[in-house]
Amino acid sequence: MRLITNGIAQNMWTRLEGETPEEIAALSRCVAQGEWTIGLGPEGRSRLRGMAARLGYPLRVIEESGAPVNPPPRLVVVQRGETTLAEGLRALAPPGVPVIWDRRERDRRVSARPISNERRRHERRRMPPAGWTALRFIVVRTEDTARAE
Repeated sequence: MRLITNGIAQNMWTRLEGETPEEIAALSRCVAQGEWTIGLGPEGRSRLRGMAARLGYPLRVIEESGAPVNPPPRLVVVQRGETTLAEGLRALAPPGVPVIWDRRERDRRVSARPISNERRRHERRRMPPAGWTALRFIVVRTEDTARAE
């Protein structure tokens, strides 16, 4: 398991990343139970070290210097009705990372009647990622959303 730190003092962001499928599954279970795998400042780093120790995986510490070069723009999409989760994510999200609601309310087509002149060759909507159901939010690289439209 990797503990990756970027920044210094109170502006230090730390995150836990699994390196094996077992570590990734363990971290996913923690997130599903409401635990964060990212942290801000020395307190966040200590908390994540404790989480890794509790899970029982060896920890490899990686210190990143400075901000990443041109990090990809990201946004966090939260399922409708998850107000507490959205507020928590907004508090933890780095500056410039918006936390938004899932805008979909229902399918746009209301009738199941066949369309006489259907031009689409396949369904355009993709299945939601596996974590969407368990975590109730996803992090999306905005360059991916521009390419999909």
